[in-house]
Amino acid sequence: MPADQKSYESNVLALWRLPYREEQYCAIAYARQHPRFITPSALWLYERMIREGAWWDFVDEIAVNLVGTVLGNFRAKTRPIIERWCDDPDMWIRRTALLAHLKHKKETEAAQLFDHCLRRSHEPEFFIRKAIGWALREYSKTNPRAVRAFLKKNRQRLSNLSYAEGSKHLARANSR
Repeated sequence: MPADQKSYESNVLALWRLPYREEQYCAIAYARQHPRFITPSALWLYERMIREGAWWDFVDEIAVNLVGTVLGNFRAKTRPIIERWCDDPDMWIRRTALLAHLKHKKETEAAQLFDHCLRRSHEPEFFIRKAIGWALREYSKTNPRAVRAFLKKNRQRLSNLSYAEGSKHLARANSR
């Protein structure tokens, strides 16, 4: 168990710097095992890992389970950072801004999620389009009415992929 925030970050970074991908997976797993240190002060570290990892297998895990946890637990402090990340030049950071909303269920800030989806909806990048759809699909499990209305209103702005992914669970929600 790391003694403090600095030790936590140092340990994660030491694992992250090792040469093999499997060791970097260990860095992410280690980071997740210590929830008391998953705080806004660790965002610099998660950002570094996202930029250096630069592929979905690293980014998605960091985005959902580390950055998303920080956003959920420290929303006011983290919101400005996620807002900046939504427009970052790095595609993986932008993807993180979308995926950070995933596990928030009833605590999801729908206006922010929908704004992020629209701000990125013009992008041709598969990983962004998929992230938009994934974020909408997950939120539709909590608030199908809001997601349905968003999809209907913005059908022309969303890619076919984003729309299809976002609406995947809505047929089931209609039958409830």
